[in-house]
Amino acid sequence: MTMRIPAILLGAAALVSAPAAQAETLSFFGYLPANIELPGDVETIATEPLSGDRGGMAEAALVDALGSAQVNGRAWYRILPGDAAYGDNRVDAVLRGNVSSSWSRPETSQRTESKCAEKNKYNTCIRYKQVETPCYEMRVTVNPRIMLFSGDGRQLYSRTSPASATRSYCKGDEQPSVEEMARGLVQQIATQVRDDLAPRDHVYNVRVMERTSGLQGDARTIFRNAIRQTKTDQDLACESFASAYAMAPNQTSVVFNNGLCHERAGDFDGARALYRKALANDPGRNYPTAGLGRIASIERAMAQVARGTQEPR
Repeated sequence: MTMRIPAILLGAAALVSAPAAQAETLSFFGYLPANIELPGDVETIATEPLSGDRGGMAEAALVDALGSAQVNGRAWYRILPGDAAYGDNRVDAVLRGNVSSSWSRPETSQRTESKCAEKNKYNTCIRYKQVETPCYEMRVTVNPRIMLFSGDGRQLYSRTSPASATRSYCKGDEQPSVEEMARGLVQQIATQVRDDLAPRDHVYNVRVMERTSGLQGDARTIFRNAIRQTKTDQDLACESFASAYAMAPNQTSVVFNNGLCHERAGDFDGARALYRKALANDPGRNYPTAGLGRIASIERAMAQVARGTQEPR
């Protein structure tokens, strides 16, 4: 079993090093959580050949998606061929299943076109007629049945949700490629499996609140300067938001933006308290609600990263 690099948790140094965005936002490094809570010691996965008409295509896409999954710059999984599960290699889980596809092309409408009905001796059209051209909708569906089993045979994960795509065209147009559409859907499924099974590094760019209603005098001036400073110096912007908060501790925009500065610095308890205060002041605002949900998501991801970077058992 390989050992992943120790987690770089959301300390202030990592957070403030994120690049500044161009809009009125604050930026910080964090993680997106995996959708599924796998045991932290699942690090080596063997991929068995997938059956079905899209099995080979899906297997290649899954190997690429899971094999390239990185957190903190290091691979999250070690991917081996399926026969490794039965050799001398130690694997933690085996991926198996099948991926099939289907397609249909129903006629959906007609397009009216003008076509030449008569030409003169100079080959110039002198009379046109209206012609109805049939139009179709190419529908492609890829049906996965992808399962992950532990070494002792327990099912850890499955994805069975189909992926579909449609493209419209009319007679005379280039017909959409079923192969191309299926390939895109298989890639979509592989990305979903990757996001189900592995956390992801992420740079958050979160818009600040800009409403100045209720702010007067120096507080208003400092707050508006802070908004401008988010484009050039986010540390200085947060210092200015803190100054505005000292003068106007109950104005919703000031409260929220200070909460966002605490979140950016990794002080999630402080950020939560300020987001809740902003909600109490102005229950109709979705920015604080989104902030609380974002913190919960980051903390979940941090726990996954911490579990996945412990010493192997």
